[in-house]
Amino acid sequence: MLNARQDLSEAEIVRHAGQSGRITVATNMAGRGTDIVLSPEVRAVGGLHVILSEYHEAARIDRQLFGRAGRQGDPGSCEALAALDDELFTAHAPR
Repeated sequence: MLNARQDLSEAEIVRHAGQSGRITVATNMAGRGTDIVLSPEVRAVGGLHVILSEYHEAARIDRQLFGRAGRQGDPGSCEALAALDDELFTAHAPR
């Protein structure tokens, strides 16, 4: 897991994150300044796929996380999981 608390092992996690068969779980720290190099096999099947599990009050953070996929001309995709009872929706949605 990438969470900016274990620098040495996190560098190793990032080094392997773009390999085939890898699933990497990360906190927001992976949203900026983390470049995941894709293996040829991963590039051939569509690249890195990022799943956002919660929206943030600052949409900039969401865009940075989505920006992990499809960097430097590599293929990639992203999706967001959302629930209508999420605090951001209940607090900010029109009534």
